[in-house]
Amino acid sequence: ELDAAIMEGTMAGAGEGTWRFFRALFDSAPEPVTVRTLARGLGVCPTTFMSRFARAGLPTPKRYLAYARLVRAARLLENRGATLASVADRLDYSS
Repeated sequence: ELDAAIMEGTMAGAGEGTWRFFRALFDSAPEPVTVRTLARGLGVCPTTFMSRFARAGLPTPKRYLAYARLVRAARLLENRGATLASVADRLDYSS
């Protein structure tokens, strides 16, 4: 789940589209999401979505999805009862 307090400090002044993107990354279910499903969830054609990131000189949406999974993994591992294997299984990491 998106930690609103942390995000507000980090993304001060960001536009609504940016907020929607990060909410979609972090508020979605923990199962793997694809760029295609992320784009469609935001109401954007996947090719248009990719080209907007490229034109802005930003990392690809796929990279943001990978970062979001790592953030989820880190949050899950903060739980003392969590094992690396259980977190990897929950987030569908193969190794």
